[in-house]
Amino acid sequence: SAFGDIWCGGAGTAARFLIAAISAAGRGEYRFEAIERMRSRPIQALLNGLKRQGVIVTASENGSFPISIKTNGLVGGILDLADGDQSSQYLSAMLMAAPLATQPIEIRTDLSVSRPYIDMTIDLMGKFGVNVERTDYNVFRVDSPQSYEGCNYTIEADASTASYFFAGAAMTGGRVAVNHITRS
Repeated sequence: SAFGDIWCGGAGTAARFLIAAISAAGRGEYRFEAIERMRSRPIQALLNGLKRQGVIVTASENGSFPISIKTNGLVGGILDLADGDQSSQYLSAMLMAAPLATQPIEIRTDLSVSRPYIDMTIDLMGKFGVNVERTDYNVFRVDSPQSYEGCNYTIEADASTASYFFAGAAMTGGRVAVNHITRS
């Protein structure tokens, strides 16, 4: 059994993904802390999903940081993520953690936004050797155990961050070149 303190800083997306991954792969107790601004960012839907998977979760009064988990892994089975919270990050986090569960997981959701991010998650999982079966955007099945396999993968530049440079060029009438950004 392990114990760990994890500092998430201000990285909301990374924190959500990391909490799910450690809940799936870890065995023991872990505490997640973040900067003050992160204490008001929503994460309760993810924590609810982890609780349904057998993870013991303690969070602040508003369901955010600091967060403590006690985990023996995810149990698998049917996981309802239809909490009405429309962030695709909760679904992506659980999808990426699902192959590490003790049994296959079928995730059911009413997600109606951010479908490109879900497609990106499933595509990337496939590149690393993990298969996800999707029925529309309501049911996702991930067999377990599956293992992620290493591969060479070029990480695309952050298009939203690059947009500042595009805006700067537009405002000044100048030119800017940003490499390695694709339409996908």
